[in-house]
Amino acid sequence: MRNNVILAIMAVTAIGLSACKEKSTTTATDANGTTTQSTVSRDLDQHGDGRVTGTVETQTTVDPPGMMNKTTTEETKTEVK
Repeated sequence: MRNNVILAIMAVTAIGLSACKEKSTTTATDANGTTTQSTVSRDLDQHGDGRVTGTVETQTTVDPPGMMNKTTTEETKTEVK
C-alpha cells in the first residue's frame, strides 16, 4: 500500500513539472574581419504549484583578426513568477 502512495506522488510530481528549452546561435563577421558568435539558451520550467522559472543564458565570443585575442563573456538571468 505504501508503495502505491509513493508511486502516485511521484506521478503527480512528474506531471506537474514541464519544461521548454530553446537554444540559438548566430555568427557574424564584420568588414574588419572580427567574428562575433552569440549563443542564447532559454529555459522555462512550470512547477506544479503554478510558479514559472525562466532562465536565459547568453554567451558572446568576439574574435578579432590575429592570434590569442579572443574574448568570451557569459551572462545568466533567472526569474521566478
